Amino acid sequence: MSTLPCAFLDSDVVISSLLSSRGAARVLIDAGAVDRWVSSSSVRELEDVVDRMVIERTKLHHTLRRCHVASLIEYEATLVRTHARYVSDEGDAHVVAGVVEAHAQYLITYNLKHFYRDRIKADFDILVMTPALFLQYLRSVCP
Repeated sequence: MSTLPCAFLDSDVVISSLLSSRGAARVLIDAGAVDRWVSSSSVRELEDVVDRMVIERTKLHHTLRRCHVASLIEYEATLVRTHARYVSDEGDAHVVAGVVEAHAQYLITYNLKHFYRDRIKADFDILVMTPALFLQYLRSVCP
């Protein structure tokens, strides 16, 4: 088992890392001191987004090779029912399911308003934060 901090990346973080080579999301993707996760549902969503934004899929797949993928295939039928209470938009229920399935300690997203952070923290002991805040946090706890 890895002793690295385990962070689940929301799709907006992955897309941001593809758009900027210098932003916090890119630093997070490139950081060696983080165990990064996405979900199988996120991968499908990301492929749709890069197609719409005319970003090369190879660029996405190169970035995703730096992440583990939590499989949500067996949970897809029940995602909304079991995780909707943690999000303001049911379309984000798969993100919470992915964080839980990955046993991540952190959910990294730019869409803080989409997640009921207090409820996620209370029920799963998972912190929800932006990439910049997460990097700042890591710098404060990791020498």
